[in-house]
Amino acid sequence: MKKIIGIMLIVTLILAGTGVNAVTATEVDAEPDTRPLAYQELDVEEVRKLGYEGHKAVNCAYGGFYALISPLQEKIGSPYTEIPTYMLAFGGGGIRGEESICGALLGTISAINLITGEDFGPLVDELIEYYKTEPLPTETSNQYAAEGIFYTEPDIDEPLAQSVAGSINCDVSKEQWLEVAEYPEYRGERCHRVTADVAAKAAEILNEWYAQKDEVVDITAKFAYIFPDSSFEKIEENTYEVFKDGKLIGYLGLGTEEGSPAAGSNPITIAVGIDLDGVIQGVEVIEHSETEAYAGEFTEEEWLSQFEGLSDPGNVLLTDDTGEIDVITGATETSEAAVFIVQNVFGKLIDFID
Repeated sequence: MKKIIGIMLIVTLILAGTGVNAVTATEVDAEPDTRPLAYQELDVEEVRKLGYEGHKAVNCAYGGFYALISPLQEKIGSPYTEIPTYMLAFGGGGIRGEESICGALLGTISAINLITGEDFGPLVDELIEYYKTEPLPTETSNQYAAEGIFYTEPDIDEPLAQSVAGSINCDVSKEQWLEVAEYPEYRGERCHRVTADVAAKAAEILNEWYAQKDEVVDITAKFAYIFPDSSFEKIEENTYEVFKDGKLIGYLGLGTEEGSPAAGSNPITIAVGIDLDGVIQGVEVIEHSETEAYAGEFTEEEWLSQFEGLSDPGNVLLTDDTGEIDVITGATETSEAAVFIVQNVFGKLIDFID
């Protein structure tokens, strides 16, 4: 211990001599990031198959985590592509075979927490209740085995006995099943199927969570119209970095302005995306309450596409003001509000480019 303290003192003195500040643990900002990640609805039955395959390939904890994360790696890319699914392999058999919390639960709960941020609580509670009270393996998994949808090794196509765990612990769940099992030697196959079922239930819960989320909370889903197959990291209020395949490719900002007084002066919110060269890649109307009579075509691609390719905020003006954007017939005030938003947001985003 004295040797360790001595080394720490020497490092501190060296840092002080070089002008580098030594930072203590209490000075580090360790505030957790509780924001949900980007998400797209998962195919529940595809997840069930991935859970089975993941358990068979590695173990239950890996299978549960892999079944949820791997399809999101394909659908969304970064940041999911930076997450190694093998990181949950330690949880097999109730954490290294200790038969504590079931690995299928451990893997799927880890994925839920990762995906949903601080929203995880009720979703995890629902999954735990399912595991404790649902007769498993389900009839669906037994049917998949019988039909050859699950590629069992060896060829085990019998429907396995169902049991209710009554606990989240691997040892209890196992014992409950062994009491009713006709083929106790198929315990491994039973765990394959249970992992598949737990992963499928987790996907179902995540899909319901996603469907019920407030549209404003899930606003980044609309950003994909500007930057497809990308992820968005908030860097300050109404401003996001845009990543694709783990690389920064641009910036996206939001702006809000009152719309036409004749339509009630309700707010219009617009997203503007630029690339790293400062060129507008797209503009999308996120929210508005303009009536059709006063909105005209300002939400349509044909009009919004006029902003694409502009590289100077000074050119983001209506043609009446010697700019590049046509006035919408019968909706001058809406046109003015939209152009004002885009120009302001564009000007702010340019400041982020070196």
